[in-house]
Amino acid sequence: MNVLLTDLVFPNKYSLWRNLEIASFIEHVSADILVKHIDEFAGVTLNIDYEFCNKHGLLSDYNFLIFNPKYNYLNQYNKLIDGTAFNGASPYSYILTKKSTFDITEYDIVYHIFLNVFQQFNRLYSFPFEKQVIHLYPGGGYNGTELVISPLVHLISSSPITTTHITQLPNNQLHCWLGPFLEKDACIPLRASHLTQPELRICFASLGSGKEKGDQIYVDLAHHYHRTYPTDSVRFVAIGNCAPDPLITLYPSMDYRSLNQFYATNVDIFVNLETGVAFNGWPLGLEAALQGCVLLTTDSRNQRHYYDHADQAILTCSTITEFADSIHALFHNRVFMESTKASFRTFASQYLSYAVQQQRVLDFIHQIHQINQSPVIAHLTNLHAEQAQKNQSLIASQEALHQQIIQLQDQIDKHHIYISHLEGTIHNKNEHIKYLEEIATQHASLVQSVTRPTDDASGRWWQRFISRLNR
Repeated sequence: MNVLLTDLVFPNKYSLWRNLEIASFIEHVSADILVKHIDEFAGVTLNIDYEFCNKHGLLSDYNFLIFNPKYNYLNQYNKLIDGTAFNGASPYSYILTKKSTFDITEYDIVYHIFLNVFQQFNRLYSFPFEKQVIHLYPGGGYNGTELVISPLVHLISSSPITTTHITQLPNNQLHCWLGPFLEKDACIPLRASHLTQPELRICFASLGSGKEKGDQIYVDLAHHYHRTYPTDSVRFVAIGNCAPDPLITLYPSMDYRSLNQFYATNVDIFVNLETGVAFNGWPLGLEAALQGCVLLTTDSRNQRHYYDHADQAILTCSTITEFADSIHALFHNRVFMESTKASFRTFASQYLSYAVQQQRVLDFIHQIHQINQSPVIAHLTNLHAEQAQKNQSLIASQEALHQQIIQLQDQIDKHHIYISHLEGTIHNKNEHIKYLEEIATQHASLVQSVTRPTDDASGRWWQRFISRLNR
């Protein structure tokens, strides 16, 4: 099975779930990774972190075929191949592949992590919908509303909200809520007890929009807490995009490995203050909870009730006062804190394991490939290819017609200029005629105004003079 995965940033050091999902495709189906790279998101620079992502040899058999010359420097990571030879071969930035050629028609499955990369791909290529899969993670072009899409596209839902909107569609579907947060055979980390810890450290983090994630609410929470419970030994920290404040220790955005380590050693309670302004995954902060932090979160779209064990594993709050009171309760009731951590471990085992996440997605991909091997689907694919060829011919004809229209318009413009010139010449001639007529009129008036002589000799001379003037 020849699989292509489309993305915007890989290889990149941020985002645990994204890296684990792509790694599973590389390790188990040797997927190629096609990237139209973005260099910045929400003020965070997105570099190409090859060494970071290849730390354990994940990309050792892969090469960069480089389409955009801007990324020619990636050729330094290639083995026995000149990736720059592919400059201009695709509208994308580059592809990570074990192959030495690129042909979009050779892929059996194209897997899109977000809706917007699916849309981008289909603007640039004509490819059979029945061979395409979209993992509808919140955001990334999908805002949690009704979805209008070809019924041939395969869909994966990662949220109860998404599920409610796509279950009525005829598309082949997989409902795999939340996302990949654990590697294969990984155990959920067991955090040391908080029973005797004198200080609790509270954390807020945002790689994206601080406003959407509630950064100003976090600032207000820190001030409210210190006013309300001044004797509690509680410290507030933030990571990434957060409004600066003297009560909050701010750390820059971290790669996902450093972030996990930070959560495990420097954070006790993670607060998710997501406002509901945008459609985000729920709950944000699962990485921290997996490292033994208690998760306090808003639930702006009322999703907690969809999950088993969530009432005990994830604590929800609606107001700053509720958040402050919950932190205060955890500070003074460490047994409750330990039971909440234990409940989350049960929750994580049910929803976040490799078998529940990555393995189900990979199985879904294999099932789609098997379905596409049936004679009926193969016939539909051939029809799609024929139609795509016709579309390309039509596009070429339309382009030729467009060029003819441009040439005709150019000729028309030249004729308009010539006509304008003629009109100007005619106007000037008419003005000259008017001028001559005015001179003639003045001449006649002058002649008539001269006094006629009274004697016969003078009269005869006068007549001769007038006669000469009128010749």
